[in-house]
Amino acid sequence: MHRPGMNASRSELSWWLVSSSMTVLGEAEGDRVFLLVNKIPKAHDRAIVAVEYIRDPFTQEVSLLTCAHDSIKIWSADDVTSMRKHQEIKGWRCGVQAFDVSSDGRMAAVVGVDSTLHQVLIADDKTATVQSFNNGCMQIWQISIAPDRTHYLTANFSGALTLLDMNGQITKSGSFNAVKQISAVVYSPDGKSIAVANNEGVVTIVSAATLASRFFFEAHAVKVRAVCFSPDSSTLLTGSDDRTVKLHQINALKSQLVKSFCGHRSSVTSVQFDHCIDGLRFASSSNDAVIIVWDVSSGCQLHTFTDSHDGAVNGLAFSLDNQYLASVGDDRSICVHRVDNSERRPNDREDDSSTQDQHIHHEYAIPTYSAEESFVHDAHGYYSSSAHYRPDAADRSEYLPMQFDGDAEPLSRYHPAGLRGRVEDEEEDELLARARRDLEAVASEDAYGQ
Repeated sequence: MHRPGMNASRSELSWWLVSSSMTVLGEAEGDRVFLLVNKIPKAHDRAIVAVEYIRDPFTQEVSLLTCAHDSIKIWSADDVTSMRKHQEIKGWRCGVQAFDVSSDGRMAAVVGVDSTLHQVLIADDKTATVQSFNNGCMQIWQISIAPDRTHYLTANFSGALTLLDMNGQITKSGSFNAVKQISAVVYSPDGKSIAVANNEGVVTIVSAATLASRFFFEAHAVKVRAVCFSPDSSTLLTGSDDRTVKLHQINALKSQLVKSFCGHRSSVTSVQFDHCIDGLRFASSSNDAVIIVWDVSSGCQLHTFTDSHDGAVNGLAFSLDNQYLASVGDDRSICVHRVDNSERRPNDREDDSSTQDQHIHHEYAIPTYSAEESFVHDAHGYYSSSAHYRPDAADRSEYLPMQFDGDAEPLSRYHPAGLRGRVEDEEEDELLARARRDLEAVASEDAYGQ
């Protein structure tokens, strides 16, 4: 690699520093750990929107499930270099708007662009049953399978978050302002919270027991396309059209920005933690076919895959042992990447089915509220009233949908302080200074050798 001279400009030093780091990564880790090990082109007839590893609770067999605009397919995952299609499930003609699947793969939910919910149930003998529910135009938009696996959380354009049972009937509903702006919903792993993101960059944390909003915060200035809780439910990743990923600490009544991750050059389409409880590694993807594996502690990119897909990457999934990362996209391909050398294998945990059953019973029995939740519930807990119970008076702001004033650009009216992350010039200057010192040392050694 060409080394810049002692009088190199700032831009030349920046390029040399980044290029040197990428070369070291490729030699030290890229060839040894990070590698595209399998690619299945044209795995579906239409674009693939989601991917997930699933484990059969009885046979312990691990499979890879993909959902596309035309069908769901289940693939063998015991040998990542030669995956075989086991099963294909069809039952919808319109494209897919939203999708979710249980960890055992026995239950999946597909929402078409016509707002029809297609419930997929897979029996012990692998027989799949598809049942469709159409509650009306725009009445089912987003979807997330509830922790009890007998309900679906949805958003509808009537202005509410709703729980549907397995017959498509509403069992619980909570009013939600600006519901038409919702872009993503996800349950926390502990089943206690729901993160609801929208097109304006705002994320609302909702009580799973009551469907009442606890608090909201402006995660980004533009649309949030992807959200993911850490395995211990303490932090939340958000990916946005601003091309950044942000990590937020989720507390009882407020959030705190932990770190911003800058590396994508297009809209972030997916974010996914691996399965280790420490939440120290995640992956993100973007519209320009880039996949980045990140280290949370340092904020650094462990590796960047740029040639796996041709087009937008729509979904990511870590294998259950954290050794591989599967990705799917608009090019209809499935790609499997090696991303670990057995250092990030999750710890073996005892079966927590009894704990889960106890939690589920509490979630969907007649709700009982803690002092905090009762106060929130009494205040209705929605955007218009959430400011009244925020603990910090300095943060009391009311969120309203985007306002348009003539020909002016639309602006969000919610601007809390301290939530916007930026790259500090001092950090960049320190890196450049370090690069210059390294060059000086090399030049001195060369001169001494002569």
